[in-house]
Amino acid sequence: MDDPTIEDVVEGILQDAVDAAVEGETVFGGEVKDDWQTITKDFGYIVGDCVATPAPKPGGEMGECDALLVVVAFARVVGQDKTERKAARRKARALYLRASKIFSDNPQMGGLMRDSRILRCRRGFDSISSADVYAVVHMPLICNETGQQVDEEGRLYE
Repeated sequence: MDDPTIEDVVEGILQDAVDAAVEGETVFGGEVKDDWQTITKDFGYIVGDCVATPAPKPGGEMGECDALLVVVAFARVVGQDKTERKAARRKARALYLRASKIFSDNPQMGGLMRDSRILRCRRGFDSISSADVYAVVHMPLICNETGQQVDEEGRLYE
């Protein structure tokens, strides 16, 4: 059986959070997409492509390290006035903070990664799908970083 890609793992973690959300939670009713899929809802996450370095894992099997991908939190702007843009920006920010908490609480992503962390994020507006405008937060996520390694209990190796 093939190992899941890092993109698959990240999508799965975010989708699990969306699926488990109840009304009133930030991600309730959202969606998780690949960067090539059509956006169908007003908010959610887009998981971009991954850039990684191949390297042997303990035992000689090949894996990926220093894997970097961008997750985009998005919220559609309804209308074009500043008040509506601010509401979309607040929603995108809430989504990004929720994703940050998800990966902070589970940096090993259920044992599928050695570690992960979100780097400095960029927030703004973009037309990421058709003519609609979205508030977006670009979240660079690094997985299996060679300079930061944790053991099975989540403790940093010294």
